[in-house]
Amino acid sequence: MTQAVLDRLQSIDLDVLTEVVRQDQRRPALVIRSWAVQPLSNKGIINPGGLWSLAGHARDGQETCAWSLVVKVLRRPQAELSPSELWYWKREVDFAQSPLRAQLPGPIRAPRFYRVDEYLEDVWLWMEHVRPSSTAPWILDDFRLTAHDLGRWNGACLAQCGLLEAPWLARYHYRTVMDDSSTEDWEFALNQQYLSPSVRARHAQLVAERELFSRAIDALPHTIGHLDAQCRNLLLCDAAAGHREVVLIDWPIAASHRLAQS
Repeated sequence: MTQAVLDRLQSIDLDVLTEVVRQDQRRPALVIRSWAVQPLSNKGIINPGGLWSLAGHARDGQETCAWSLVVKVLRRPQAELSPSELWYWKREVDFAQSPLRAQLPGPIRAPRFYRVDEYLEDVWLWMEHVRPSSTAPWILDDFRLTAHDLGRWNGACLAQCGLLEAPWLARYHYRTVMDDSSTEDWEFALNQQYLSPSVRARHAQLVAERELFSRAIDALPHTIGHLDAQCRNLLLCDAAAGHREVVLIDWPIAASHRLAQS
């Protein structure tokens, strides 16, 4: 599968590639001189091996510039799920094409999306290649500031209730997670090593009382949740005038989320 996708990416129509690179670089007269394809990540749980980097050089008059893009290849599943179900495969494409993306408030933003190509076996999503300002491990202040930004962002989304009507946002995702819970999960070696019997007992009680728990969550206010806001998906970048910018990538399980009140 990986080699087949690589072969297709390497044979992209140059006019298509040029059009996207010009969007990304905001230079309408760029002429591509060279480019190459490389796998970008194989860490995806739902779609491993689906992230590719396209990078090269282009000319704009007498100036040469480097450019890079990301193409996310989403494989079509054998069985379709409803757009509101948690594991709906095409949610990130719907997000990229939705007016909702442009309406999302700060201080967090999504990457820029440029193009969607649909094929029989998969869908290609072309997007900005976001690079963090540092590759160093996060320090405590990074976690603190980013958590604060996420809270502000969720609160701002809460105030814009019209954003929550998108049909592809996952609904009742917490019910899906609890219903999928299995005793087999406890056989996983890391769970056996690090989760105590008391944690296992509390988990079993939560699953047994999941209807009560779900009704309590259902009553909370709604906002938008990314549901996978971990360090790998939160890129800390330098924005204009030295301001810190948080770019939240990888949106396949975005949801209409219940926001706990303090």
